[in-house]
Formats: sequence, structure tokens, C-alpha cells
Amino acid sequence: MDVAAKGTSKSRLAFAHKRKDVHALNQAIRDALRSGDDAPPETLFTTDTGKRAFATDDRIVFTRNDKDIGVKNGMLGTVVKAESGEIAVKLDGDTNRLVHFDPRSFRTFDHGYAVTIHKS
Repeated sequence: MDVAAKGTSKSRLAFAHKRKDVHALNQAIRDALRSGDDAPPETLFTTDTGKRAFATDDRIVFTRNDKDIGVKNGMLGTVVKAESGEIAVKLDGDTNRLVHFDPRSFRTFDHGYAVTIHKS
């Protein structure tokens, strides 16, 4: 039985008013989570908000609707694959939906450990 099935899995999200504060929170949280020696390798991507490094198990937020990959602005998920030509994300929610996209052409995503209060 996995942790979520036992009811011990917890979801957390930090909030801030300004995007610059959200970025700082995302970096601080991500750095703390990656501080161990067993952190998965990361890949650097160019997003609409700048260069961001992603790895397996990172939290991600989509920042624009896209019908082709089936995401909406503000959707959150967990990265299951992060390579130069593909990112795969398990979306949060009731479904076990996995979305795949090419980060070279779809750049409207960011770290999803924190979001603005408005986006939430």
C-alpha cells in the first residue's frame, strides 16, 4: 500500500502577493528539498519567466491554458520526467492524468512550490 492510500500523504503550497516573492519561495523550498546527496539530476529549461532547472519529483505550475496538452493556467503537478526534449507531469487532482510536452516549444510553466495568492 502506498503512502497516499494510507492517508499520510500531504500536499503543501506556499503563497505570496508578488511574483518576485513567489520566485524566491520556490527557489528556497526547492533548494531545501534538493539538499541531500540523493537529489535526482536536473535539466535547465528556458521558460517564459526565465531559466529554470527541473528534475524528477519537482513541483510544477502551468501558467497558461493549452488545449493541445490539456492544461489550464494554475494547474499543478509533479514532474515524472525532465529531459531536454520532453517533460512529463502527473497532474494533481482526482485523475491520474499524465501530460507530456516539449519544453522547447511550450514555455509557460514554472516551479510550483509557491504561487501568487491571485493564482491560487
